[in-house]
Amino acid sequence: MAHDEHGRTAVVATCTSCGAKETIPFKANNVPKVAVTKKFGQRGWQFSKDAAAATCSACNSPKKEVMPPNSSSNVAHKAQRTMFTLLEEHFDPDAGTYDEGWSDSKVAKKTGLSEKHVADVRESAFGSLRDPVFDQLRADISAVKAKLDDELNAATAMIREAKSAADREIRRINEALTKAAAR
Repeated sequence: MAHDEHGRTAVVATCTSCGAKETIPFKANNVPKVAVTKKFGQRGWQFSKDAAAATCSACNSPKKEVMPPNSSSNVAHKAQRTMFTLLEEHFDPDAGTYDEGWSDSKVAKKTGLSEKHVADVRESAFGSLRDPVFDQLRADISAVKAKLDDELNAATAMIREAKSAADREIRRINEALTKAAAR
């Protein structure tokens, strides 16, 4: 037991996660552990089973949610404007890539918006992310296909020429046979 700033009997809890302290005054000097944990529990504190470790309400509360995209506060408007500025500065819509070191995640962290919201806006306003490796593979495939088409066209032309030459030779031989038979 301790005493608060007014000299009253009090219990002080220290958060084992962040070190925060909270003091709750009690009327009696010998307060049961159950009553202490219940009173602190009403203020959001949690204790281990033996009450040796405690975590404060800030450490127990769900982590602060990032700003909702549909918030109409000035802060949300500034975050949206900052997001658009960062996307314009660091995202290349033609290549579908961010500058080195930039991502939807980094834009979200810089603005306080959710990564999903940044990705949705980037997708609809600036375009999809594309992996340059896949773009290079697509370009390589297109080049190979074009080369194969050229080779196929050349081979087709050679076959046509060979067939034409064979047809001429067959006609020449047939003419020679016809002349020989007519003699």
